[in-house]
Amino acid sequence: MQLVAFSYGNLEMSNLSAAAILITGIVSIVFFVIASLKTDTKGLIESSIERPEKNK
Repeated sequence: MQLVAFSYGNLEMSNLSAAAILITGIVSIVFFVIASLKTDTKGLIESSIERPEKNK
């Protein structure tokens, strides 16, 4: 019995490895989107800008 291997050009790997890489990529994209939606970008930018004190 021979296992079918995923091959692309000179790259050859087992189907399990290809599936693991695919799942990792999908999960990382999903986490990136969730983090982007939960991050207050405007608040982060405003907190990083130094403003001169008005009451000096």
